[in-house]
Amino acid sequence: MGSLIEGSHHLDDVAQDAAARLAASEDLLKRAESLQSELQRFADHLADVYCDYFQHMPTYMHTSFTSEIRAEVENLEKAVRDLKSADALASHRVQSTNLPFLEPVWDTAKKSRDVVRLRCAVSTGPFKKPILAPGTRIVRSQGESKPFRSGSFIIDVVADGGHSWYKVSSMTNKRLLFDLAKEAVYCGDSDDEDAETVTQDYSDIPLVKLARNLVDTAKGHRIQAKSPSTFLILPRIKENEYPEVDSVLEACRRLGVTVLCGDSLEPAPPLSDSVLHTMAPSPKANFTEVLNIDTSLLVALASDFSHTAVTKQTWFSHSHNDHTDLECKQSMLSLVYPILGNHKLVCTQEAAETFFHIADTLATDSEKARAYLILDSNPEKSQEQRVKELRQLSIHEVPSCLQLPISIVDMNENNCQDRLTDPIKKKLETVLNPGRSVFSYGWASGLTTMTCNSVVIKQLEKDLEQLPNLGDLPWPSIWAFPTSRPFVGVPKDIRKRIRKHIGDCSVTCTCGVDELYGHQSNAVDPNIRHGIRRLGTYRYDGVEIFQPNPDSGRSGSAAIQCDASCHSPLQGLTRSQFQKVINLIVLFSLLELHFVLKHPGWPVRSSGYDHWNLAIGYALNMGMQPGNISPDSVGARMRLPLIPYNCGINIPNFSVEQLGSAWVPSRDVRAVLQY
Repeated sequence: MGSLIEGSHHLDDVAQDAAARLAASEDLLKRAESLQSELQRFADHLADVYCDYFQHMPTYMHTSFTSEIRAEVENLEKAVRDLKSADALASHRVQSTNLPFLEPVWDTAKKSRDVVRLRCAVSTGPFKKPILAPGTRIVRSQGESKPFRSGSFIIDVVADGGHSWYKVSSMTNKRLLFDLAKEAVYCGDSDDEDAETVTQDYSDIPLVKLARNLVDTAKGHRIQAKSPSTFLILPRIKENEYPEVDSVLEACRRLGVTVLCGDSLEPAPPLSDSVLHTMAPSPKANFTEVLNIDTSLLVALASDFSHTAVTKQTWFSHSHNDHTDLECKQSMLSLVYPILGNHKLVCTQEAAETFFHIADTLATDSEKARAYLILDSNPEKSQEQRVKELRQLSIHEVPSCLQLPISIVDMNENNCQDRLTDPIKKKLETVLNPGRSVFSYGWASGLTTMTCNSVVIKQLEKDLEQLPNLGDLPWPSIWAFPTSRPFVGVPKDIRKRIRKHIGDCSVTCTCGVDELYGHQSNAVDPNIRHGIRRLGTYRYDGVEIFQPNPDSGRSGSAAIQCDASCHSPLQGLTRSQFQKVINLIVLFSLLELHFVLKHPGWPVRSSGYDHWNLAIGYALNMGMQPGNISPDSVGARMRLPLIPYNCGINIPNFSVEQLGSAWVPSRDVRAVLQY
């Protein structure tokens, strides 16, 4: 009878134990499902905040973490089913759950600001130089880490726009003591030993190795001119219980990582809209009241692609066809109008000139009409009238709050360029105009710049990261749209001739393109009508030699002027050959200008024909076939000083060395010599 009672008690104990395991498993499953639900809310919030951002931000910010949570939920669901069917392996699945690690990772994210990535793999090097870390410089990016080409290290939470790296460990006091015993580490009084010795004593302890890898990996990455700060989160470790544990934690701190243990961690807040906006603030939240508009966006605002239902034509390029398809999928203006809102809009003089140049050369009549509605400063048309006329040229609703016309400003308005340091200006030189004027003005003025050119932004980020710091100047505020729209334009056989510059002629055009093919717009600057364009300021060894005269449209005695007859056909020379001739003419002018500065008493002759003949002679020596061209045939009325024949330069077979050690060519002249 007694044995029956004991057997009954044993069965009851087994049943109770099974019920307890099932209840515990169901509790774990509910926690995992709750975590999954919160993560989905976070994903939905990201999709809303970054819906019109130029990169697919929500796709990669949480993908890895989402996959881990999904796998954990599926594992626990199977464990619960197996426990109900008395599967012997079910208990093992429950005990091996990764939820005690995943929950503190999510809690850390909920307590963080501006989360960039969850469970992010980064490269451990070796690093020849610091590489770009994931985060926000000008725009949000994934950085340059290639974790699968070398060693990889998982950062559990990348936050603060990329400036903070959090690593979570489920290490316990008991496990840490076991590791110490396994390595037979003697824990002496750390006050009697220097930092290097103490750290070396614990170098083989897994937790110390983890901290060292975290710090070393962060040092190999760069975000806004500095390495990310590192944090080691230990939710299951308590300080001040075991001296041995405290010594290991101190060794981790000596490496440069901030260690946060369970007893010092604040509880995570319940997930709310406020918490979500802290975790992932809108990148539009800090837009300035005035927005600076780039040329690429000006074109998109006037394009037929944006305003009409364009039908593919036989003469369309692949790019035209692609933009037609993109517009069918999502209207460009549906992205642009909500961003612009009722902000005041400005653009630089250089951006306006380029915009009208492109419009006058390539655009259709409707695109030209829109161009003058959005940018022309004609005071006779009010903002309301412009919006009304723009609506008549568009199949899309134009918001009544759209601030037209866009104001044209000087890129150095209020001497704003003085805010940019020389190293910053040097880096901005990699951006060709008009982009350079747009981005430097927006940055120097503290305005948010709107652009469709994300390629330039990425390159500018890399260039600025090479600087040791930006001083007190914050990084530029720029919004990059995810797509662009060019002008539909007209077929090539009926459009105006357009030529591209050789190199960067933003300061002084030396290739002849501006003089011969300047645009005909009357809306921007009377000094650049009819093919006459001002040359920039020449510099000699960093010193201004002369300044353009804004009233005459010439730059002192070194201006090249061509009238409408410059468009006459050129016989015998290819375009590149003719541009080289123009380069030589400007070079000869600069060479004599230098000589006159060195010899103030030397008489100066003013014969543009002589300079032309020198250039042609040099061209012949280079194997060109000038044919019948002459100064008269291209309508060149050049006012250029002549290089004295007896100044010791052997024309046309001269070289930089023949100029003598007394002459040091400036950067602009050297660029022509090296062309």
